Amino acid sequence: MSAVGAPAGDTADWRPDARAKYLVAILTAIYFLAMVDRGIFAILSQAIRQDLHLNDFQLGLLGGAAFAFFYGGFSLPAARLAERFSRVKILSGALIFWSGATALSGAVSNFAQMVVARASVGGGEAACHPCAHSLIADSFPPNRRATAASLYSLAIPIGTLFGLLGGAYLAQQVGWRWAFVAVGAPGILVALIARFTVPEPPRGRFDPPSSGGLPAYSAVLRHLLARPTFVHMAIGWSLTTAAWAGAGSFTAPYLLRGAFGLTIGEVGWILGILAGAGALVGTLAGGFISDRLARNDARFYMWVPAASMFVAGPAFAVGLLQAGVVPFIVCFAVGNICMLVYTGPSWGTLHNLVDARMRASAVATLSILVAIAGAGIGPVVTGVLSDAVASHVDPGDFALRCVGAALSDDPACRLSSFIGLRYALIATVLMHVWAGIHYCLAARTIRTDLVALPAAAAPSAPGAEAQERA
Repeated sequence: MSAVGAPAGDTADWRPDARAKYLVAILTAIYFLAMVDRGIFAILSQAIRQDLHLNDFQLGLLGGAAFAFFYGGFSLPAARLAERFSRVKILSGALIFWSGATALSGAVSNFAQMVVARASVGGGEAACHPCAHSLIADSFPPNRRATAASLYSLAIPIGTLFGLLGGAYLAQQVGWRWAFVAVGAPGILVALIARFTVPEPPRGRFDPPSSGGLPAYSAVLRHLLARPTFVHMAIGWSLTTAAWAGAGSFTAPYLLRGAFGLTIGEVGWILGILAGAGALVGTLAGGFISDRLARNDARFYMWVPAASMFVAGPAFAVGLLQAGVVPFIVCFAVGNICMLVYTGPSWGTLHNLVDARMRASAVATLSILVAIAGAGIGPVVTGVLSDAVASHVDPGDFALRCVGAALSDDPACRLSSFIGLRYALIATVLMHVWAGIHYCLAARTIRTDLVALPAAAAPSAPGAEAQERA
């Protein structure tokens, strides 16, 4: 079996072969299933809240910390295994595990059991990025990795779209419990297809020869922390993930609590189309635009995400202040297009900052930071703020009175919870602007951090090192 990709060397005119394309396709399918599992929880969260008698803080824990802390905690062990053994086998096994945990989420009867189920899904999905990005980087040269990573990241909008639409439909037809079963089962089939059809590419095919064996994790961490580009990119990525996860966990409940007169099916369609079409455009554009612009100046790998975040945050905030559905949709369409522009250029930059034997651990390190500081904390903070503002607005005892069915049936509870969630979400989405500042700071050092790499891995302009130091 021949290797995936093409020999190392001059890759200016390189084109992916059938195996490289198939690898990206199957990895995207796996990531798609992961995003469906996350998207369906978002659309079902209001029904889960009422059925299990939860508050927004508990809902934030389920959508954030319960999932993200285990996702982050298992990312590094999964990455170290991926740097020693078959990445395809590890990823296939992990997919079976998290798909089973998703299906079992429909059998829970209380908050504690749902925490265990969400933690199991997070622990299984921890293997996804380290294995997938290591495989992608060994199948594409440095000057094509942002585009390949963008194609892989298309699973985010498409998976979210199917999770929201499918979850809303299934919730109406069979209830939220069977909805979890329906989206978890297909993962087992995809895992078997991946295990027996995806070739394992040779490590470091497009990278310079690496001396020695597998580096200690401490060496990987020192390598990353010595590069300001990584540090600021990680902070920016964590902030935008906190904003994305917080808003993603509570936008559906926000629309269902408001006076918009929407059913769960209509909310699923609205958010599904916004997340699917809008974010799909942004995800694709981020990789293609940054790869093209960075041919002359590598700073565009950070400038493109920064610009998109400066637009996304205000667009979402303005949308949340609208009283009508149509203006809300327009503002959120703009925000969703800009929100995921960062994915391709960010992953491509990370690929190019490390050599092949460090790549899975580097991905895991970033995944841990993003999961804990971003996805873990974002929904929890949003939930805490929502409960706090709602309790301040409500004339009675909101925490004791507005639980279960009362959240929908009591007009005072519904109004208070809606107002609380509105202002909590506005505070959350404006973190995109803060993230954009850190991407601008990362742009200041990216040429210096890449200059020691081979020319193919560092698409900077001639004299970039001198210009950076000047």
